[in-house]
Formats: sequence, structure tokens, C-alpha cells
Amino acid sequence: MARTGALSDTEAIESLEHSQRLLDRLVEVQMSAAEWNLHVTRKLMDYYRRQEMWPKAIEQADKLIQIQPTNARWYYLKGQIYGEWSQVESEKVEPAIDALRIAFDLEPELYEAKYYLGLLKAFRQGEVARGRQYLEEVAHDLPLTAQNRPLVRRARFALGKLEFEINNVSTARDIYHSILEMDRLPKADKFRAHRLLSQVYRTMGSHELAANQLRHAASIYPGDPRLQRQMEELGID
Repeated sequence: MARTGALSDTEAIESLEHSQRLLDRLVEVQMSAAEWNLHVTRKLMDYYRRQEMWPKAIEQADKLIQIQPTNARWYYLKGQIYGEWSQVESEKVEPAIDALRIAFDLEPELYEAKYYLGLLKAFRQGEVARGRQYLEEVAHDLPLTAQNRPLVRRARFALGKLEFEINNVSTARDIYHSILEMDRLPKADKFRAHRLLSQVYRTMGSHELAANQLRHAASIYPGDPRLQRQMEELGID
């Protein structure tokens, strides 16, 4: 317009600057709308998941993936939802594993996905060796930082359960002891490790060691009903 004389150079510059400000504002509004859409979709997914409305939860997870197709966490959450759904419909294990694999491919440091893969492989598909491999990598290879420590504990508990169930009792014993050796161990996890060690020692025929583990557990949560039953079975007052 400045070239045709419809606007002076000064007016053209002012118009251009005004247009740029409008464009910047439109970009901000569009970004805010996208962020709000992401927020609402995530909230809906969480709500449907809590209500065990699995198809609707998956629908919202797919919307999150459509908005951010390279965000590994959306695939991870989708895998978790399918994993929970598989408790009532076993055929949902496969799509759970597929989603978790994509999450892990996108973000190899997403150890939560590897942990959940280990659970599904070991306990839902009976692939003990593969499941053990995933769980061991999380339980022993992940650095023990304040952020990672809870995940490492969960992986070690799962690994101990797996070894115990396939009768690798001494390995399960060592794993539970490794949990007790961890720094800043919450009381609930300390109690759980002692109680599980009691079961391990009882299976090994070491009743006095089993009793000692129950006494340690009782010093943490003396009123636990499961603990009381186990103490009665071993004749502990």
C-alpha cells in the first residue's frame, strides 16, 4: 500500500507493527487454547480411568497422542489404562504392551514404562525371563536418586515376588534384604519387606528367622491383622 501511495511510509510501518502485534496475540491465544485443550483432555482421561470407564479413558489418551504424538508419557499412560483394563478383559494385555513399547522407544529413559512392561510380561503373559530382565534393569541399573528411589523399590518388590513365586527362594530373600538396606525407606515398605522375608524364611524352613522378621514388622505396625495371623501360626506371643 505504501508503494501505491495509499499509505505513507510512516503509516505503513505503523500498520505493519500493529499487524505483527495482532499476529503475536493470535499465536498466544492459539497456544493457550491448545494448552487448555491438553489440560482438559488429561483431566477427562484421569476421571474415566478412576471410574474404570476404560474405553472412554483410552479415547482421551488417543486425543492426547493426537495433540502431542511424540510425547512418550501419553503412550505410557495409555499402556497403563490398557493394563488395568486387562484385569477384566485379558486380551487388552497386548495393546498395553504395544503402547508401552512405543513410550520406551520414544524415551528410553522412561523407566516407568520398562517397569510396567516387566510386570505385564512376568505376571500376565508368563514370560518370566523377559519380565525379569525389565524388572532387574529398573531395580538395579537405575541410579538411586530421590526421584527414582520409589520406582526402584517397587521394581525390587515385584522382582522378589516373581522369584518367590517360581521358587527361587534364596534370590527372593536377597532382594528383600536389599530393600531393607536402602536409604530413607518408608515405614510401610520396611514393614512389607520384613513381613515378606518372614514368608521366605518360613518357606526355607528357618522358623526362628521367620519369627524374627515378624517381630521386626510388629515393632512398626503391631496392629496389622495379617501380621497377627502370621504370628499366631508361628506361635509368637
